[in-house]
Amino acid sequence: MHLDARELKVYLQSQGLRVEASVQARLGGAGPSEGITLFFEEKVATVPVQAPFAVKSPWVLEEEDGSFFLSRNGKFLCWAELPQTPRYYQEKTAQGIEMYKIAVRHGRDALGSTVWQACHHSPRCSFCAIDESLRRGLTILEKDPRQLEEVARLAKAEGFQHAVLTTGTPADADCGIGRLRDCALAMKNQGLPVHVQFEPPEDMESLEALSGVVDTVGIHIETFDQRVRERMAPGKCSRSLEDYVRAWSRAVEIFGPGRVSSFIIAGMGEDDQSILHGVKLLFSLGVFPFLLPLRPIPGTPLGDSFPPSPGRMLKLYEETARLREAEGFEENVQMAGCVRCGACSAVTDFAS
Repeated sequence: MHLDARELKVYLQSQGLRVEASVQARLGGAGPSEGITLFFEEKVATVPVQAPFAVKSPWVLEEEDGSFFLSRNGKFLCWAELPQTPRYYQEKTAQGIEMYKIAVRHGRDALGSTVWQACHHSPRCSFCAIDESLRRGLTILEKDPRQLEEVARLAKAEGFQHAVLTTGTPADADCGIGRLRDCALAMKNQGLPVHVQFEPPEDMESLEALSGVVDTVGIHIETFDQRVRERMAPGKCSRSLEDYVRAWSRAVEIFGPGRVSSFIIAGMGEDDQSILHGVKLLFSLGVFPFLLPLRPIPGTPLGDSFPPSPGRMLKLYEETARLREAEGFEENVQMAGCVRCGACSAVTDFAS
């Protein structure tokens, strides 16, 4: 089997990776968080390693004389690198909290933090493990602007280039936008472009609070199949598709085309037609569809599930790239966030 680098990334994210090397993996947090980050052939990828399906993966990470490489069926594929542990991880905030509990490395050079490590939705979204890292003592419930400013200062000096802030959804009418704004401003003051993620607020004018503070925003619907939404994210179904369209449209008015994005997760029971319908709708609104495969996280209701097949993801990525070209959509205006990072999805690898 001969695969180019972007195809290999798709296979690794769909089939996982067996690790026969001394590597520390991440487990927990919001979104697709389980796994390790790899650099290979100019690609960056977060790859599942702890889910049950990954244990049986044909792809293997091996180590030889301190260097890492990928193999399949005992055959060498390519050399790989793992990110070094950031130096700021060894430091503490003025309040005495370990800085790795405030913000962590995402991908190559992004600083990521969940500013409120909880969510008022019940039942919880089946794909999310936002409280797992809190339960394991790897983070704290709420980060404040002072803590994030301290971490951003050191991370910036270490070479980090942008920041991603997300939050569990509080019961507040603004869906946590005010908290995100304050935290984003603190990091922005340290010279980092900032991306924030949130649900559509009840009052769309809440988005104005982010104007002039953040560079890009993510408003994630996850699926355009209403039956899947009701089954996988029942708490978020209080916001209709029309609410999302209003939020996306208003955000594009404020931040500009290409600077708003939305996750679409493949592999939760939807069909390809619903995904591509959503992709086309988002492009038409000036929103980048950050398509990615389901990341089953141990300890969540979907922990024993499987991601979509590599073949399916390749077709979806290729069709998304075709639709992007047809719309004349530019994704390179994302100064911060998941689209710039690109580690959890190959959608930007196929778009370029």
